[in-house]
Amino acid sequence: MRLAYGLVFVALISACGSTRPMARGPVLVAAPVQPELVVMVVVDQLPVRLYDRVKPWFTGGMARFTSPDAFQAVGHYAYARTLTCPGHATLSTGAAPSTSGIPANAWSADGHMVYCADATFLRAEPLADVVHAHGGKVASLSIKDRAAVMMGGHSADAIVWMDLKTLHFTGGTDPSSVATIAALDEAVPLATYAAQPWNALRPDLYAGAFPDAQPFELGPGGIGQTFPHPAPTGTAADGAPVVTAQAFRAEPSSGDALADAAIAVVDVLKLGDDATPDLLAVSFSDTDYIGHAFTPDSWEAMDGLLRLDQALGRLFAALDAKVGAGRWSVVLTSDHGCAGGTGVRIRPGDVESRANAGLASAGFEAKVELEDGAVFLPASAKVDDATRRKAEAAVIASVSTLTGVVGAYAWGEPDGVPDSAPNAEAIRLSYAPGRSGDVLVVPADGAMFDSPEHDGMGTGHGTPYGYDTRVPVVAWGVGVRPGAAGADVDTRRVAPTLAALLGVPAPAQATLPPIEELLARP
Repeated sequence: MRLAYGLVFVALISACGSTRPMARGPVLVAAPVQPELVVMVVVDQLPVRLYDRVKPWFTGGMARFTSPDAFQAVGHYAYARTLTCPGHATLSTGAAPSTSGIPANAWSADGHMVYCADATFLRAEPLADVVHAHGGKVASLSIKDRAAVMMGGHSADAIVWMDLKTLHFTGGTDPSSVATIAALDEAVPLATYAAQPWNALRPDLYAGAFPDAQPFELGPGGIGQTFPHPAPTGTAADGAPVVTAQAFRAEPSSGDALADAAIAVVDVLKLGDDATPDLLAVSFSDTDYIGHAFTPDSWEAMDGLLRLDQALGRLFAALDAKVGAGRWSVVLTSDHGCAGGTGVRIRPGDVESRANAGLASAGFEAKVELEDGAVFLPASAKVDDATRRKAEAAVIASVSTLTGVVGAYAWGEPDGVPDSAPNAEAIRLSYAPGRSGDVLVVPADGAMFDSPEHDGMGTGHGTPYGYDTRVPVVAWGVGVRPGAAGADVDTRRVAPTLAALLGVPAPAQATLPPIEELLARP
C-alpha cells in the first residue's frame, strides 16, 4: 500500500466515550493515501439550524467535524419532496428521485400502497453495489428498514435494522445478514437500552434557547413533554415488561444501541482489515423521531444531538482501535431537514376531500388516494389522455384554493409544471414515472402537511424550502482535505465523493462530480 505523511487527529477517550482534541495539536504520522474503511453516517432529520445551534457544545465524535482537520459544508437537496426513502436513495446513488425511482416512502400501484423498503425498486446503481463489485465489504445499519435497505443496495454483506416491537435486530435474509443479525442480538441486547430513562445532559445550555415544555410537543408513547423522560417501557396485564416502540425509537437510547451495533459489526465482518476499502453505512433514525415529536426547536432535539455526539465518540474511538487511527474516514450528512412547530398545517383529510370534490364536480364517482401530497387518480379517471387531463384539472382547481397550498401540478404531463411555477425544477426532479401520482400538491413556505397521528403537534418535512432541503455535509479522516465549501453543495455529489474516497467508480447514474474541495488528492 502506498503511504503518505499526513496530519492525523489524535483523541483522548473519556470515561463516557467522548473524544477531545489534544492540547498539543495533531501529530505527524505515516498514513495511507486511501482509507481502508469509509464510514457514511446519515443523521435522519438534521436541519442546518439545529446542527449550527448545537455544534459549539460538541465534545465527542461530532467534535471531529468542527476541528481544523475537518471539511465542512452545507448540502442542498435539489428536489421538492424531502423524505426519508428518497433522501437515502439520493445519498446512495447520487441521483434525484426522477432517476433513482424512489419518489416517496410509499406510493400507490394498482390501487394498493407500496412501501419503498426494497432495493429492487431502485432504478439507479447504489454505491454499495459498486464497492462490493470491486472487492470491498459493505454493511448497512439503521433503526429504520427503508434507510438500511436504500444504503445497502442489492449486495451488501449485511443489511440490518431494528424490530422495535420485539427488541431484536432484523434485516436481510441472505446468509451473511442472518449471521450478522444473530451476532448483534447477542452483542447488543436492545432490551437493555430500552430500559434506560432519558435525562437531559446540559439543561443549563438548553434553557437559553427554548423552554422545556412547549405546546406543540407530542411526548410520544407516553414519555411526556418535559425532562426527565421515563424509560419507554410499561407493564402488561401479566406483569411482563412491555416496550413502547413509539417511545423507544424517539429516545436516544435506540441511537446508542445502533452505534454499539456498528462497533460490533466491524468485528463480525472484519471491516477495514485489508487494503481493499470497505464501506460502513449507518443511519441514526432516533433523531428523526425526536424531531417529529418535539420539533428541532426543543430541548429534546438539542439533547438528542449531544447524545449522538457521545455515541459517535464511542464508534470513532473503536474505529481508531480496530481499524487504526489514520486508516479510515467518515462523511456525515442528513436525508432532509424539517420545519418548526408553528405555521400553517394542511390536514391530509382536507386535501383528499377537496380532491374528491373536484373529481365529483367533473362527473367522476371514484375517489383518490393521497400520499405525502401526491394525489393518485382512480383508474376510471385515467382511461385515456383526455379523461386523465380533465380529472387532473378538476383536482388542481379544487385543491389549489386550500389554505397553505401554494400550487398543484399535473407533474407527469409534459407541460404540467410550467417554468414560471415556484421551485419548478425541484418539482420535476421529484417525479418518478409510474410511481409519483398524478397531481402534486405543494405547501406554501412555512406550511406543512399534518397527520392524524400529530393532530396539530410536532413537525414534518417534505417541501422544497431551505428548512427541509439544507443539511450539513461534513467529513474527517484520511483522504479528506480540511476546509470548507464556499457555497451549498448538491447532495447528489455525496455518493461520487464517497466513491472517490473508496477508490471506486461513481455509481452509474451519479452524473454530478464529487465534492473536490473535500478530497485530498495524492
